[in-house]
Amino acid sequence: MNKLINKHAPLRSLSKRKIKRLSKPWITKGIRKSIRIKNELFFSGDRNKYKFYRNKILHLSRISKRTFYHNYFRQNVCNMKKTWEGINALISHKKSNKVISRIKRPDNNITTDQLEIPNILNKHFASIGPQLASKIPHSPIHFSQYLPKDSCPSSSFALNIVLPCEVEAEINSLPPNKALGLYSCPVRILKDASQILSKPLAIFLNKSVQSGIYPSKLKHAKIIPVFKNEDESDPNNYRPISLLSLLIVSLRKLYIND
Repeated sequence: MNKLINKHAPLRSLSKRKIKRLSKPWITKGIRKSIRIKNELFFSGDRNKYKFYRNKILHLSRISKRTFYHNYFRQNVCNMKKTWEGINALISHKKSNKVISRIKRPDNNITTDQLEIPNILNKHFASIGPQLASKIPHSPIHFSQYLPKDSCPSSSFALNIVLPCEVEAEINSLPPNKALGLYSCPVRILKDASQILSKPLAIFLNKSVQSGIYPSKLKHAKIIPVFKNEDESDPNNYRPISLLSLLIVSLRKLYIND
């Protein structure tokens, strides 16, 4: 599917003008037209008229910006993520995509090899779970004894067959900015093709449950190391974010809600 997307809907880089326009959504079409007139006045040599027009545009831009963010925060008053995105945009706080240039090996030697750094971090993250599990004291009491007797699950359970309409509804409910993992495609394209993809995906899920086999490739995740604080070369100062396949993350909810 990714091959088809790259062939018929390849990613294109935006021009600097387009990026600037998207970064300031409060600049309306009328203000942009006024800015062009202002630029023409600058080159005409009429300084007084240019300054008057410039100050007027600055005043209107400030009002437009204030109105835009007032409506933005009012619409997203119950959405904490959107609220913080708006706050960060106001204070010009941008996310840093800094490349990890050096990392400590297990023997405390520093390496700058860009091919070795991901392997060191991956092995470090994979070892955290067993290390924490080994520190848990052994208990002679079985975990089921802590559960209320009336809420204990029965010895068996059954899953209903997933229908294509359920798959399509789940795909269309995905957030537009959902992060992509391996073997994924952009959410917008996935939604546009949801009606076509829903049937084969439903068959895939049902066959996977019936056979008891889960594709090994879909178990793979893309790991994003996020720096916390202090020494940037210490693997302990990074936390991993795992991005699974977007299809599986969304379709897995069908069985969770079953």
